[in-house]
Amino acid sequence: MAFVDNKPVAFKLGYELDKARFYSWLGGVLPAYRGHAIARALMNLQHQWCRGQGFTSVETKTQNRWQHMLILNIKSGFIITGFEPEPEDSKILMEKKL
Repeated sequence: MAFVDNKPVAFKLGYELDKARFYSWLGGVLPAYRGHAIARALMNLQHQWCRGQGFTSVETKTQNRWQHMLILNIKSGFIITGFEPEPEDSKILMEKKL
């Protein structure tokens, strides 16, 4: 979680897929606090924690409509590994080696 003046403004959640792979599941930043690199900082902290736990990769999914997240993931070293077509909200699968 990220706080500003003791107010929660952002979060990042994930879970173990197996001993080597971590799944970055959910994250968000309140609209008033976007554009201040909070999501990037939380992602970096999550990846640092994952390395410390022995994970060798992080996986995630996003959608094209979340372009800021897609761009952040690519700039942070994720590569596109697949695509899950769905009628309304297809998913872009991504992975980052740690």
